[in-house]
Amino acid sequence: MKALPPCRYGLLLLLLLVGLAGCVEPYAPDVINAPPNLLVVEGFINADGPTAIR
Repeated sequence: MKALPPCRYGLLLLLLLVGLAGCVEPYAPDVINAPPNLLVVEGFINADGPTAIR
């Protein structure tokens, strides 16, 4: 198998970076109206049963 010339590596890298940058969508979560004095110290989210947050 023949190796690619150095200019081809730059083109492939540029295409890869442009392709990856196009896949990002910004996420803007909804604002929760809650008292600002809550602090979660420890939490465990269990999809199959109860969730514990202390």
